[in-house]
Amino acid sequence: MTYYCPECGNEVECIQGCGSTGYFCNKCNKLISSKAILTEAPTKKDKE
Repeated sequence: MTYYCPECGNEVECIQGCGSTGYFCNKCNKLISSKAILTEAPTKKDKE
């Protein structure tokens, strides 16, 4: 499944280790909480 950053809308990188999963946005350079990630790509209206 593809996940997206809630801030910029870009695809995030899934990082798995030690039984946990984290998500990292390479554009924002931030770790994203699994509760905050988007499962669908944001529309242009959502980004503005």
